[in-house]
Amino acid sequence: MIIEKNNDVLVDEKFKWYALYCASNQEKSTKINLERNLRVSGLDKCVSKIEVPMDKVLIDYKGKKVQREKVVLPCYIFINMDISNGEILPLVRGTKGVLGFINPSDGKSRLTPEPLKNSQVEKFFKVSVPEENTSGVKFNIGDRVRIIEGAFATFEGNIEAVDSSKKIVKVCVKIFSRETLLEVDFEHVDKNLIVR
Repeated sequence: MIIEKNNDVLVDEKFKWYALYCASNQEKSTKINLERNLRVSGLDKCVSKIEVPMDKVLIDYKGKKVQREKVVLPCYIFINMDISNGEILPLVRGTKGVLGFINPSDGKSRLTPEPLKNSQVEKFFKVSVPEENTSGVKFNIGDRVRIIEGAFATFEGNIEAVDSSKKIVKVCVKIFSRETLLEVDFEHVDKNLIVR
């Protein structure tokens, strides 16, 4: 049986976390396809959780601030499974939308998975509640910043773009040895916390 997400991200030691690479903007539908395939094949006992990391963001909708959920790591799904059953890997790889497994050691897509460390997985499931930015700090392209809230708290990177009207910066960080561009609210980054 697939267990819904609760406050405890980590589960049984027999099960390990793996990162799946999937089609862009298809994270939720790929998760649904994967759950259905596991249920139909009877292999759902080999998987304890399938997660798409989400974060709450404030958006302007008709002049009002509205809180929405946003995928924080586009093209990635995390799956906690026991791969000792030889049928599970072909089923996961053959699911519509799944492009392969991402190995944390080199960041490349592979047919055979490499488990993630629990500390890596915990970073992606931290959820924050956004607040209004009152700091007044200005950001410039090329500034080195540290993300202080949300799923990517403690990640550092360089600002690639600044959107003052939306109060968002695009920060280039390394995830699984790959450079990834993240959109982060002004209040979720800090220029003063960089460790050199």
